[in-house]
Amino acid sequence: MGVVFSPYPYAIAGFFFSQQLFQLAWLWKLWKQEGTSADRMAQLGYIATALEPLNRRSTPNFFSYIVAKTFAGIGVLDLLHNTSAAYYRDVPPSGLVQIATGVGFAAAASVSDWIFGGCLVYDLAELAVGQAGTSWGNRLGGYGAMTAGIVGFKNYFRMSSSAYRDL
Repeated sequence: MGVVFSPYPYAIAGFFFSQQLFQLAWLWKLWKQEGTSADRMAQLGYIATALEPLNRRSTPNFFSYIVAKTFAGIGVLDLLHNTSAAYYRDVPPSGLVQIATGVGFAAAASVSDWIFGGCLVYDLAELAVGQAGTSWGNRLGGYGAMTAGIVGFKNYFRMSSSAYRDL
């Protein structure tokens, strides 16, 4: 069984490659400013409470926004994987954990923009592939499809609004 929240290893590399390109551009734009490093929970808290809205007319804001959202997105995967690897190795997820996973991702997707929401879908896809051949992997894939539906539905209407297009 291994680790029940274990993603497909090559998918992580694919995510980090594109994310690092944005981070390099962000660092280049913010060269003279001091940066800080935040752990995963702090990053999630930051995007939920303090991150300025996306302003596509401001290059520093644009890069900061994408880097913050993608770091928080991969932080969700880190949190799940590190917790299960540290405390629940070779232990299948209980029914409560499986339900909480679906509800948690659905709730996060319902309040996410397309960047963080896309990261949530990616996280679930990685986890599903990492658990391929198990009922838990199939359920994670279903959660990924559900999360993609929520993110797509919510952001379709958000992006069609004139207020969003004016950003």
